[in-house]
This record gives sequence, C-alpha cells and structure tokens, in this order.
Amino acid sequence: MTTARYTPAPNPIDALPVELQQMARDLSWDLFQEEELPLYEARAVAAAEIGELLAYAIEWDASAAALTPAPSPEPEPEPPAPMSAADRKAAYHLAGGLEIRPFNDGYLVPSGTRSGLIHFVNADRRCSCEAGQHDRPCWHVSAVKQSAGRKLAA
Repeated sequence: MTTARYTPAPNPIDALPVELQQMARDLSWDLFQEEELPLYEARAVAAAEIGELLAYAIEWDASAAALTPAPSPEPEPEPPAPMSAADRKAAYHLAGGLEIRPFNDGYLVPSGTRSGLIHFVNADRRCSCEAGQHDRPCWHVSAVKQSAGRKLAA
C-alpha cells in the first residue's frame, strides 16, 4: 500500500525577484489578517499585485530612458599652452625652493647663476636683470607671476 504524500502548492511569492519577496510576504500576511483571506489565496493576490507593480516599474524605467537624452560627449581638454623658456626656468627655480621676498613696491628675486646677486622686480613687472634692462622676457618676472598665488617669504 502506498501512502499518498502531501505536496504543498508552490508559493507564488517564490517566483518574484528575491528583493521583492519580503514585501510580498508582508502584503500577503496583511491580506490574511485584515481581509481574512486564506493564506494560499493571500499569497497569490500579493504575488500578483507585486508582479503588476514590478511590470509597471519596468515600463516606467523604459519610457524614462527613452525620454532621457544621451549625454553629450565631453569636449577634449585643450592642451596647455607651451611654456616659454623664462616660464620653465622660473618653475624650475620655484620647485627648488626659490624664495621671493616682497620689498617696497616690488619683489627681490635672487639670481639663479650668480651667488649673492639679487634682482628687483617692480610693480610693473620690470626686472633689474640684464634681460629686463633690454626689454626681453626674464625668468625673474615669470617667477613673481607664478608665485602670485603662493605665499611669498616675509
């Protein structure tokens, strides 16, 4: 004699995505208690309602994606302007710890090649060095410009 073995009906909530199953269980419990539905029927109703909400959310996301314009590509950044020889030399000396000191209406900048010699860069960015005296670009003026955002030595 074989005994008939009871196999419960599959739980419709198990067919939902895992992240929605707890919400469906909570809803089915509420339906079971408040609406006095049998538990198997409350589970089926909850699974159907959550399934409908999921389908609506997927449809909503698809329509929103269709309305959202594709992001425009970011423009290529402009390459930095090439540095002049004076700018490169000023950056080199500043990186090496060059101290520029404010003095009267200008700045004192030590010579990079002659120890003990200090050049004066005035407020009009004119330098007392040989290049500055001949109206040529000099690294002393570039150093003062580059260090404008930095704290100068007191």
